[in-house]
Amino acid sequence: AIKASWAPNTLKGYSGAVDRYLRFCRQERIPSEERFPAPEVVLCAFAARALGRLAGGTARSWIAGLKAWHTAHDAPWLGGGRLQQVLKGVENLRPRESRKPQRGPVTREMLRQLHRKLRFESPLDTAVFAAA
Repeated sequence: AIKASWAPNTLKGYSGAVDRYLRFCRQERIPSEERFPAPEVVLCAFAARALGRLAGGTARSWIAGLKAWHTAHDAPWLGGGRLQQVLKGVENLRPRESRKPQRGPVTREMLRQLHRKLRFESPLDTAVFAAA
């Protein structure tokens, strides 16, 4: 029942994170018995792999995948304050090209165009326009 609490695409992403973590452990020669439950120092080193290369959100999703694995396997989660600080550091040092340029504001003309294209007898279209 626990695995059913995650959407299929979420599980797929989490599975990739666990695979990436295991590959990291092999590369760093972390003994099998020290991989799970994942010690915070190992989690920090794993997250720091993204430092200067990827956005913080990527590292956070890797960690979320590992945390989900621990939950699904009833293993204690050892990530704490130090891990959170490493993730903040990864975000602060993310590459410039990982940042999307700011978008301009939604204009009245955009709203008018949207209004013309929607069918307001549809609850979904009504909700879309209300959210815009």
